[in-house]
Amino acid sequence: MSIGANSNEIFRLNGISVSHTADLATKTTQLSVLQSIQGGHTTSIGNNYNDIFRLNGTSLNHTTLLAGLRTDVDAVGSVSDSDIAALQSDVSSINSTLTAHDSRIFTNTTDIFQLQTNGHEGRLDSAEATILTLVTDVGANTTLVNNLLSGLQIFGRSLTVVEANIRNLRTDVDANTLSNTQFLEALQFQSTSIFAIDTAIQGLNVQVGNLETTYNAHISGAFLTIRQNVDSNNLILGTLSTQTTSLLTAMTQIYSRVQVLEDNAPPPPPPPTPFGSSIVDFSSLDQPTLDSIGSGWTEIKYLPGTATLWFPGDETWNYTGTEFLFTRGDFSVWLMCDKFQAVGENYTNTPRTITRSSISATPYTAIWFNRGTLALDPVISLRDSDISQGDGTVMYIENSHNAAISSIHPTGMYVFIR
Repeated sequence: MSIGANSNEIFRLNGISVSHTADLATKTTQLSVLQSIQGGHTTSIGNNYNDIFRLNGTSLNHTTLLAGLRTDVDAVGSVSDSDIAALQSDVSSINSTLTAHDSRIFTNTTDIFQLQTNGHEGRLDSAEATILTLVTDVGANTTLVNNLLSGLQIFGRSLTVVEANIRNLRTDVDANTLSNTQFLEALQFQSTSIFAIDTAIQGLNVQVGNLETTYNAHISGAFLTIRQNVDSNNLILGTLSTQTTSLLTAMTQIYSRVQVLEDNAPPPPPPPTPFGSSIVDFSSLDQPTLDSIGSGWTEIKYLPGTATLWFPGDETWNYTGTEFLFTRGDFSVWLMCDKFQAVGENYTNTPRTITRSSISATPYTAIWFNRGTLALDPVISLRDSDISQGDGTVMYIENSHNAAISSIHPTGMYVFIR
């Protein structure tokens, strides 16, 4: 696997690892909070359990006190006003005790609800049983108080306050009973929530295990491979750095030598022309015309523009090539033809084919002469021979003949072959 592929795989696995690490940290924090809350609730449950136990003892004392009070009421017919005053004092004490009892029941109800929402099922069950016992005892107290109220009403005394307090106690008992029912329902709901949290924590533990397996199987091995590749690359880079330094030094030395050679070198020769070493002036030709004439031409004959007679000598035409180019020195008039059309055979007043010329880009014919018995032949012209002799466009006559010498152009006359 290449370094690029390993880097991509590590980047992808690292993203997964970071996501799982953040999720694990969140769950760990939540679990710590729940454990802290549970520890605090354990203490609160113990305290409330002790309070309920004390309240139960107080209720038993009240039951005994109310029983004695009932006996006193039954015997009230034979007692004095001082005894009734003492009885009223006892009732006032009962009322104060019941008020305190009511406050503690409210406090315990609040604590029980708090415990309910935090999921302490075991101790809450015990607290519930204790409260149910307390409710039973309070019910018995309510009955005794009702009997006491009936006795006091016979005497028309100020026992109305006692009756009101006892009824308030009954209301509180009913409220406690309702609260206990709500407490049980909330406790069941909280148990379900705690179970769901525990399940989620177990699932998270599985994910953490999978993540550790993935890391051990892939990331650690990939890091080792990359480390080895990096070490190898560092060695290669070190070697390349050394070689590059040597190469730069050598190039600097070569550059200095090349610069010296360039400074002392003669000027470069001019670029080759389509007409070799000939001095013919073809600057009047546009590029399309020059392209149509082409290149590779070799000059074989030249007549100066100051000449008063045509080309000297009786030419044998023993040159390598198959195509002729006849032209003035400024290319104002020129023609191209096959070597055979010009000198390949003898002919008299015969049309011969011109490939292209300064007056035509396509082949055409003109009447020429190449008689074996006359020294001036061949007579090569741009048009038919008689016309060209009249307009000065005869291109070639040899043996220093003086016919049609008006066609000799001041820029000279040239013959090329290729």
